[in-house]
Amino acid sequence: MDKLSVFLFVLLFYTIVNSGKMDYLLSVIIHFMIFYVKKISISVYNNTTLLGSGSHSLWALATFISGETPFPEFTVVVMLDDIQVAYYDSNMKNFIYRVHNTPNKIHDNEAQDGAYVFGIMYHHMKERSFNLKHHLNLTEGVQVQQRMAGCEMLDNGEPAMFMFKEIFNAIYTDYAAYFNITHFTYDAGKLQPGYYGIRQAYKRVLFENAWLPICIRTLKTILKREKNVVMRKVPPRLRLIKKEVSGGLQVSCLAFGFYPRHINLTLLRDGQPVAEQELTGGEVLPSGDRTYQLRKSLEVSTEELKKRHNYTCTASHLSLDNKLDVSWESGAERVHLSTLSALLVMLLIVILLGIFICVKRRRCSMTHFTYDAGKLLLGWDGITQAFKRTLWENVYLPMCIKALKRFLKREKNVVMRKVPPRLRLIKKEVSGGLQVSCLAFGFYPRHINLTLLRDGQPVAEQELTGGEVLPSGDGTYQLRKSLEVSTEELKKRHNYTCTASHLSLDNKLDVSWESGAERVHLSTLSALLVMVLIVVLLGIFICVKRRWRCIGSQSKLANVDEKVSEEMNLSSDSET
Repeated sequence: MDKLSVFLFVLLFYTIVNSGKMDYLLSVIIHFMIFYVKKISISVYNNTTLLGSGSHSLWALATFISGETPFPEFTVVVMLDDIQVAYYDSNMKNFIYRVHNTPNKIHDNEAQDGAYVFGIMYHHMKERSFNLKHHLNLTEGVQVQQRMAGCEMLDNGEPAMFMFKEIFNAIYTDYAAYFNITHFTYDAGKLQPGYYGIRQAYKRVLFENAWLPICIRTLKTILKREKNVVMRKVPPRLRLIKKEVSGGLQVSCLAFGFYPRHINLTLLRDGQPVAEQELTGGEVLPSGDRTYQLRKSLEVSTEELKKRHNYTCTASHLSLDNKLDVSWESGAERVHLSTLSALLVMLLIVILLGIFICVKRRRCSMTHFTYDAGKLLLGWDGITQAFKRTLWENVYLPMCIKALKRFLKREKNVVMRKVPPRLRLIKKEVSGGLQVSCLAFGFYPRHINLTLLRDGQPVAEQELTGGEVLPSGDGTYQLRKSLEVSTEELKKRHNYTCTASHLSLDNKLDVSWESGAERVHLSTLSALLVMVLIVVLLGIFICVKRRWRCIGSQSKLANVDEKVSEEMNLSSDSET
């Protein structure tokens, strides 16, 4: 008979016993169970080998919900130490193994056995929840019955204990049982009457010879599969942290980044462990990266700090061959602070001396400092203004120039290119005269000197319009300066010259125009156009005349040919 079958038989028998219909056969069945289950328990312990050091546990966390909720009526989560390894709910009714470092599937018989065991647990918790609702007169709403059952194994592979506990609606503690090889503890709770002596004896036999052996066997089987995850060893990192609080100092001993979660962390004062009631914290918490952390803190008053105690944080862990220690002496802080203060004073003297030397030696081009306080706030006094000038002259300006040179060196191919300007002098008729524009375009960099001259003399800036350097859209710039010239000024026949100087030019670029020369040019052009028109008309007349002569001569020849052909025809008729 298979061991799991015996376990299932026990569970089924236990359900029948709870119904109260076979109390008179209870003592006889107990003796049978003691005889048969003890026989199979020997092979359970002997056939499973130890995988490694460190204690481990296996827990089934079951929840039964009665009432309308979006959750399954019954769910079970199986935890190996702190890792979820299996899941079951009443909707799927399948035992699902959560894969970590194992093959994708487990044996079918194991999945079937798990589903069968959890199915029995489901029916038992459903019956228990029904009885508790009837007992507490709960007819509406959502009721929750929770069960935690599992076992722990010592580091040598021997079973340590099996525990069973139920809670109703997360408030009322239902019955619980605990077995640790030598002792059996039973708590009936306050919801329903507890077991009497014979049934408690039956429970102990069931825990000792069925549930504990099978739980330990399952624990070892899953532990063998998940050994790369569960049995990995990550050493802790240790810190001794000091933090000022009201009335003294808080000394914290922090161990973090370790796995597994079991660790011994002790805070020593002058080599002696600090009493636990003096410490705060002490809970092992997950860190979020599948490791753990633990902190223990001690409040040290100002009077205690004067005693200059030596505090040591020590940790022992499965991943460490030796203990890990971090120490701190409370009175040493003052020595460190005084040394640090002396170093800071010396460093400040060196910095001030360097600034003084820099101010003495530096030849800065900034000779004037202008300050405008505005109208919003009070202005600076004389000392502050002098300080600001020194700061700008010896700090801000040199730093800005240094940054400018650094960026200029990086972008020299773009910023330091030179594109020469193209120059145009444009005339445009406007009402009352002419607009003369001097246009320079397509140049880089943007700095350019553009001047409009009238008879060799620069035109005053107030007479000109424009004068703004504008981007052209192709990475170059353009500049236009315009002058309005009246009709009277045009009669004076001034000579206008547009001249430009630029970094890309070795010499100045000039374009000139004489205002009176326009009329001469127009009269000459008109005469030329008339002559060309006469020549063209004369050529057309000659061509037409010759064409008509050719046509007249061809018509005469055609008439002569006709007369000759007629005469030849007449002569041929007379001969016949």
